[in-house]
Amino acid sequence: MFRGLQVKDISPGRQLWPHPYVLIAIAALLAVLGLSFTRFLAIGPNYWDLSLYLDAAHRIANGQIPNVDFLTPAGPLQYYQFYFISKIFPNAHPLLASQWAILIIALPLFAILIAPVDRVSRTLSTCLTLPFLCFALLPLNTEMAYPAPGFDGYGIYNRHPALLLYILVAALLYLPGRKRLYFIIGTVMLGLFLTKITGFVSGALIIGYALIAGRLRFMPLILWALAVIVILAVLELASGLVTGYLTNLLQLASLNEGSFSRRFRPFTGNHLDIFIPMGIAALLLAVTAWQRPIEDRPKTGAVTRVRGALDSGGGWLLAVPLLGAFFEIQNTGSQEFIYCWPAALIVLRSVWHNPVRFRAGLTAALAFTAILLIGNILHRGLQTILASTTYRHLDAPELGALGQVSARPNYFNRAIALNQHYADTREAYRKLAGQGVPHSDILTAEPDFQLGWLMNTAAAARAIINFEINTGRRLETLYSIDFTDPFPFMLDRKPLRFVQIGLDVRRTLPQGDKRMLSSIASAHGILVPLCPVMPMRETLLKAFAPALEGRQRISLTPCWDLLIRNGSDFAKLPSR
Repeated sequence: MFRGLQVKDISPGRQLWPHPYVLIAIAALLAVLGLSFTRFLAIGPNYWDLSLYLDAAHRIANGQIPNVDFLTPAGPLQYYQFYFISKIFPNAHPLLASQWAILIIALPLFAILIAPVDRVSRTLSTCLTLPFLCFALLPLNTEMAYPAPGFDGYGIYNRHPALLLYILVAALLYLPGRKRLYFIIGTVMLGLFLTKITGFVSGALIIGYALIAGRLRFMPLILWALAVIVILAVLELASGLVTGYLTNLLQLASLNEGSFSRRFRPFTGNHLDIFIPMGIAALLLAVTAWQRPIEDRPKTGAVTRVRGALDSGGGWLLAVPLLGAFFEIQNTGSQEFIYCWPAALIVLRSVWHNPVRFRAGLTAALAFTAILLIGNILHRGLQTILASTTYRHLDAPELGALGQVSARPNYFNRAIALNQHYADTREAYRKLAGQGVPHSDILTAEPDFQLGWLMNTAAAARAIINFEINTGRRLETLYSIDFTDPFPFMLDRKPLRFVQIGLDVRRTLPQGDKRMLSSIASAHGILVPLCPVMPMRETLLKAFAPALEGRQRISLTPCWDLLIRNGSDFAKLPSR
């Protein structure tokens, strides 16, 4: 088997860095301490996405199975991981619990990967380990959605497959011919399948490239693929999860028909900062190989030469970002292309071994990629940690773990003022929504909007409790017609079945789902958010109109209405 790129090509360097296992142990300890003691984090863009994880964990705790009893915008694995972390650390901050849930499988896999690499080159193992742990620990995306210090509350279900792809690419590049390579491939692909199907497809494409390039053998790959299929078959027989997941994927694919082509051109333009430096580095490596004297080039057959070109440094520098594009087109604003870093480290070999005239260009390409992928996250992480020392904590015990946020004092003032403004000008916003005028894309990324949403949600929870006390009746099932549905887990109510979590009218709203409509119609109380009135919320109201008929509308707070189902089957509150 031809193996063009070898770990030994990277200079071992002096053993100045600690063993990678020490760094991994420190990262694991930091995660345990963070889950145990972190109570408040600086609120960032789209913080309400975290309620999807809390909603899913509440459903799982009530016996529901993801993709069987409720639809999800991503695979089921991460919700089970979050549920598991929440059981061990019941007071954990939901942002850290959701981000670090992937460490359950990622850290052991990375430890298996890095040991043989470290035996050859401490320099390379350190350059692989530190960025990986940085991406894994910091709850931040590679792109900034809002220009203010805060931890990103969205894109988490895309960060998980990006980390798994990082492990996959590193294993393919630096563990050629080893048995543990196939174990890592099988485990990563199983994790990708159950986390994000587009990540699984990109992983399969990268593995296919490695197979054609001669870096993998066919039979071991087939055996591990069969092992993955057996595991999925066991899951299917035990729960029906796999067929439910595949059915969910087909439904989401039909709802997103044409989105791939629609996103392609803006995607390419938005990521020239990755494609250009890696393309330049690949070109310089190709020129270097072409300028080698003919007598120094190996005399091999055509197939071997093609494999050698594919398995060269330049080949991998081009293949990884291009084959990862299938995942990244559906990975808006998360830790995009972080798995290009193991491929970018190929440049280290070239800097040490290539002619001096190319070292400057190759070093510049590596430095540019490092700044984009690693420097940005490190800078934002330190900036947010330092800035949050002056932030004010939200006092909203009704929210439970979801309310563990802090923000600038002026954000609190803006949130209160804007909520009042939305309540006073409701009809104006309803008129805009009726005209189909959407809100700006940055609105939900604004910290004051997210803070205002949390305040409104806490106020609604208090109002529901007061309503139940005044009427002597308990609303056992609640549902909010919005992107998120936080009230069942906040108030510990029975969750509805067959209802999608994370409803996005453009991507995840099932059309005419009778089971979903019937389930919503059975809810004792349905909450309608009004601050502000949005086209998205108005569209959901129209879509669910059959389930809302014959209900009494009550003004619960200035920002929430409550739709009560007529009837007398509400449970009485227990005697005090």
